[in-house]
Amino acid sequence: MSLLATDTEDLVYATSLLQTMGVLGPWNCDPLYSRALPSVAAKLAVGRINEDFSMDLRLKMDYIVLQEPCETSKALTTFVYYEDLAEAFIGPTNTGYCTAATLLATNWDKAVFSYGCVNYELDKDATYPTFARTLPSPFRILFMVLEYFQWANVGIVSSNEDIWVEAARKLANALRRQGLPVGIVTSIGANETE
Repeated sequence: MSLLATDTEDLVYATSLLQTMGVLGPWNCDPLYSRALPSVAAKLAVGRINEDFSMDLRLKMDYIVLQEPCETSKALTTFVYYEDLAEAFIGPTNTGYCTAATLLATNWDKAVFSYGCVNYELDKDATYPTFARTLPSPFRILFMVLEYFQWANVGIVSSNEDIWVEAARKLANALRRQGLPVGIVTSIGANETE
């Protein structure tokens, strides 16, 4: 690793800081996420960040892949034990405990970068200062599409795995708050995690 340092103190500082990102996901239990190859993706991303000197982070990034159980209550319980494993988190993917996980991370003074949380309340910086979305809010995108095509009624069908049932419920609540009537919210399929 080659570093540009002005003196020995800068060199020691630049080589000694290691920041670990925790990559959360239901890697072992959800069929969609089980094919995601989180270790490969995280290794590529961290490698690019560490090699990009234009970012001038003055630290080295690393990652740890963290298993997120599919059941919401177990996912939250497990997240509590991850406090000392990472300086920041990418995830959670289970919308059922996004708010609680973000509150815990705020208390720990650790960032949460989420692509899966649908709760619009998390966008309030004063309440959730360590939360950041990596993508626009999924419910807002869906709402804009529904509004554009002037669709007035919606039904939501999800897999019956806990992670997707909770996502469907949160999505329905968010759409209802925008004034869109959501008729049916249901799930189908065989749940092998129960």
